[in-house]
Amino acid sequence: MITLQYLLWCFVTLLSFVQGAINVEEVIQLQDDNHMIYLNPGNIDSIINGIRPYYVAVLFTTSDQGLNCGTCDKFLPSYHKAAAAVNALEKYQNLIMFTIAEVHDNKEVFRQLNLNSVPKVRLYPPSPNVTTTLASEFYEYAVTEASFDPLHFANAISKMLAISIVVPQDFDITEFSSYFLITFAVIIIFKKLVISKAPKYKLLQLFSVAAVLMFVSGYMFTVIRGIPFISRDENGEIMYFSGGTHWQFGSETFIIASIYAGLLICVVLLAVTIPAIADDTFKRDLLTIIVTGLLFYIICYHNGIYMIKDPDYPYKLLSV
Repeated sequence: MITLQYLLWCFVTLLSFVQGAINVEEVIQLQDDNHMIYLNPGNIDSIINGIRPYYVAVLFTTSDQGLNCGTCDKFLPSYHKAAAAVNALEKYQNLIMFTIAEVHDNKEVFRQLNLNSVPKVRLYPPSPNVTTTLASEFYEYAVTEASFDPLHFANAISKMLAISIVVPQDFDITEFSSYFLITFAVIIIFKKLVISKAPKYKLLQLFSVAAVLMFVSGYMFTVIRGIPFISRDENGEIMYFSGGTHWQFGSETFIIASIYAGLLICVVLLAVTIPAIADDTFKRDLLTIIVTGLLFYIICYHNGIYMIKDPDYPYKLLSV
């Protein structure tokens, strides 16, 4: 039987949660110029606990030089850049509240959560419940050496929330010079060996094929959504293919374009070039077998890429 005393206790408990909560506008006022909120015992409960319509990203870290946390110092700029990138997009403003919880300011919180090492990053989803706390459901991002690249952390946030985040890259004069020299050399070689000797209609055909491959490979998709050209996994290794059908890296489009080019070459060889060999039946049959095998290999390779992006895809061919 529910007693009046129990009902009063429930009412007081609910009222304490509601009174302790603050609205979005008040949370925004706690942000500094870098869109960052530093958590402390006076604000951590009201920002994270209870009902809230926004995500909360919490970086558990330390700036105490006595603790000698080099990883904390190296990851902090990536965290700041991701926060700035999200808040730079009007439609995503206030979608995520980026916060930092320092060890020396939140010792009791670290003890309650049993956090014995830093840095740790947790992403708390919006909550409709008044009983939500720091111990409630969350997504955790593993900080590794790859995390020192702002794109890695931004990609993780993008996948968790299914949004597109563009992180401005610092200008690297060395990298720019390398790309410039390589591009310049390729243009000079192409001009001397191809443009000066090939007929104009051949150049037009080449340009048309290149344009078609660029557009069907999804290159414009990555440009429009501002997706990074390459990304790295938790071990710092380059990720050539993203793990989702709604997302692809810039480098992935060039790989797909190369596959399409290979398929195109095989089809042209089988339909036009090889049948034109009329004086040597053995050579024609041998080339047909070789090119057909190559065509099947490319199709299997392309199928394998799609299996990476969608493991539940039912039409699996040979693994290559």
